[in-house]
Amino acid sequence: MMEQKNHAKMAFISCVNDEKEYAQCCCYLEHLNIPNAFEIETIAVREAASMASGYNIGMQYTNAKYKVYLHQDVFITNKNFIFDLLQIFSQDDKIGMAGMIGSKKLEKNAVAVTGWDLGAVASNGTPSILTFPQEECRYTQAQAADGFLLATQADLPWREDIFDGWDFYDISQCMEFQKAGYQIVIPSQKEPWCYHDNTYSKMTEYESYRERFCQEYAAWGSFEFRKRSDYLLNFERAKETVRREVELLISNRAVTELRKLFNTSENRGFLYLREYECIVFIDWLEEQRQIQNRFWLEGMTAEQLVTKLRSLKYALKRIEYGVAGYQAENEDIHENYSQYAKAVVCDYYHIDVKESGMAREG
Repeated sequence: MMEQKNHAKMAFISCVNDEKEYAQCCCYLEHLNIPNAFEIETIAVREAASMASGYNIGMQYTNAKYKVYLHQDVFITNKNFIFDLLQIFSQDDKIGMAGMIGSKKLEKNAVAVTGWDLGAVASNGTPSILTFPQEECRYTQAQAADGFLLATQADLPWREDIFDGWDFYDISQCMEFQKAGYQIVIPSQKEPWCYHDNTYSKMTEYESYRERFCQEYAAWGSFEFRKRSDYLLNFERAKETVRREVELLISNRAVTELRKLFNTSENRGFLYLREYECIVFIDWLEEQRQIQNRFWLEGMTAEQLVTKLRSLKYALKRIEYGVAGYQAENEDIHENYSQYAKAVVCDYYHIDVKESGMAREG
């Protein structure tokens, strides 16, 4: 660990395995307002063995006092994020960590993901904006915070010795900070400070790490591991199987089967299939309207289609949040995508472009 901390520096640390997604994350960082004589640094840790180990590498790499550990699919939309965060940390040296959403107190079973009751975030989930009322104050103390973004002004090792995967590393770190005498806080946000561009979470190892967490912190938080129904694990495994089958249908351009699949109401609305559902719906609309410049071109694989879909979504999101050169962005979108492709993506990803200056035809 570097001994001399730079108090006028903030490092943004991410574990990266998707360069296009991370480029979007950095695009939003480049548009943040920065205090005078202050410096920001972006650190990408590639090929990390786990989230905790990757964050430990990033922490060792920088001398910044302030560190923001964020997923590669998190876009900071509050342009005054740095100012707001520094103001919170300046209130009390005992505030060691800040998150965007969190929980005042975790349930004894430590299932944090369904127990958030503080903060706010915009995302691809349902609802598209998750927000909880907070008292009229700058922040609220929490026991735990979600790991999509955790900011610190103190350094403690992440417990990669126990959490050697991608679950519970965040809740563990919250416990470690509190054991060391620090507070965890969630800022009050009139509008969410972040957009989480999540697709879906692979949670096949979640129960295993929940058991480790409960064992490690049982005395600290009265946590108790009780095995839940095997249905949850079976459902997570089934999602992986379904995704692979839908990918195969798309690569084989099995349009009839795909339309039949997503025309059934009970098969629609799942986050882990949303990109495929969106692609199929765009294709159907463009066929109905006899569009010449089609989104789904002959011979495209599922991977190529998803990449194309995300490129359009990224561009529309940049316009929505004001981090784009509007004229060039608009020209590219209008030239390469039909009005139906744009409209479907806006609807599926809750994009409001009314105030952005981008007109939607039709």
